Amino acid sequence: ALRQAVYGVSFANYLRSLSGSDDSLEELVTKMVGHFSEGRSGGFFFLSADDRYILKTVDRGEQKQLLQMLPRYYEYMRRSPRTLLARFYGCYAITMHGQCRAFMAMENLFHGSATPDETYDLKGSWIDRSASQLRKTGLDLDMTRRLHLSPRVCAELKEQCAADAEMLR
Repeated sequence: ALRQAVYGVSFANYLRSLSGSDDSLEELVTKMVGHFSEGRSGGFFFLSADDRYILKTVDRGEQKQLLQMLPRYYEYMRRSPRTLLARFYGCYAITMHGQCRAFMAMENLFHGSATPDETYDLKGSWIDRSASQLRKTGLDLDMTRRLHLSPRVCAELKEQCAADAEMLR
C-alpha cells in the first residue's frame, strides 16, 4: 500500500493517529462526527486526533477520479520524493443514517512545524478568489507579496511544478 511502501506509515500507526487509540475505523468516524469545519465548496474537513492528517469529504466524482489515478499516482509518489502534490493516505466511504459520504485522508502540511504567519488557499483562478477581512486564510488574489528565491531554487521549483502538472494530465 502507498501509505506503508512509500510514506513508511504502518496501518496501526495510521489508525492510532486518526483516532488517538487502537479503535476500529468505524469507531473513529463516530468520534469525529461533530468535530469538523465546512469549506466554501460545502466539503467538510476533519483533523486526526494528533493533527497529522486532514480528512476531507469528497463527492462521488472526485472519489472515482482519485481511485482511477491511483496506480499512476502511486508510481509517481514512489519515484518523486520532492513532489509538491498532496500526499493521500486513504480514500473511504461510510454510510450513516442512510446517506453515503466519501472522504479522503491526506497529510497535514502544518503538523509539527511552526505556525505559519500567512496561509493561502490557491486554486489558480481569479474568479471569486479574494477573501474577506474576517477570513484567516487568503485566496489567490490576496497573495500580493513577492517571493524572493535564488535562481537555483526558482529553477528547481519550476521543474517540480512542471513534472507534477504533467502527472496530473
